Amino acid sequence: MNAPPSLDPAQQAPLWALTARLLLSEPDEELRAVLAAPPARDSLRAIEADLARWLAGEEAEEAPGPAEDFVRLFVAPCEAPPYASAWLPGERELLGARIHDFVGRVLSALGRERVVRPPWGRLPLDHLGLLCELVAAAATEGEPARRRAGELLRSEVLDPCLFPFGRRLRERARHPLYRAAGTLLVALAPE
Repeated sequence: MNAPPSLDPAQQAPLWALTARLLLSEPDEELRAVLAAPPARDSLRAIEADLARWLAGEEAEEAPGPAEDFVRLFVAPCEAPPYASAWLPGERELLGARIHDFVGRVLSALGRERVVRPPWGRLPLDHLGLLCELVAAAATEGEPARRRAGELLRSEVLDPCLFPFGRRLRERARHPLYRAAGTLLVALAPE
């Protein structure tokens, strides 16, 4: 599944924002309500058929929930590390420092500060959730320079990570929500 080529960056912004939300914090009832309403519900069910039961609140109690999968995938033991430096070739610490500087410049270009709202205060600047959030925000900016900053962030840092991270997420996720997120990331990856 590939993202439709007709979607411009502003039209893709909700997909980036949703992906950011899934990578930044455990799903809650508010997110479930958003995802259970059309058109998100229909799109997600087309991506991951098993997601319908969770969206309807019918998931089996013995099945791991999305909160457990969030922790296992992204926190400990971090089976799908949500950091750009984990998915780009090269020495991780050096990459992390370069990405940190680059994202700092993008934050400045977008008129944002590093700590905007929790949980950003403790996130490394190469966290894929943060990068998705910045791409979403930049895509809806009215100022061309800010949109270009987001496009540059996407092409230089985020795009090279999407396919390998999305594939790993699909492979390792036990909950259909994160399998769907992995499929979405693979679809957003450049060909």
